Amino acid sequence: MSIINKISDIHQFVEDNKQNETGKKRARELKLLAVSAIRFGMKSRDWEEYMKEFAKEDDNTVNPQKLRRLIGEDEAFNKTEWSYETLAYIAANATCDVTTTVGTGNGLTDEMKNNLDDGF
Repeated sequence: MSIINKISDIHQFVEDNKQNETGKKRARELKLLAVSAIRFGMKSRDWEEYMKEFAKEDDNTVNPQKLRRLIGEDEAFNKTEWSYETLAYIAANATCDVTTTVGTGNGLTDEMKNNLDDGF
């Protein structure tokens, strides 16, 4: 699964379940992870823990190449336009929870999405 599809799937799960405790709990978990990632920065363990959510494959294992991209260690991706802005959007948008209409992938342009998933 591509990174952007994983982001969309997680967002859709929360959106579909926002009226029940399962969706609310998942939204709170993501929010806390995102806030901690932002607080401690891209090179922190907190950033890595948050981004692991989007580097997981269908079997729930973390894809190391996807994780490298999401934690800013993929040099080829880092050279693309909007690379760091893309990662910032992924972190910043998740600070909203189920009471808002902002999604984790909100604001990502098609170019950002294509660069994020290039090679996966």
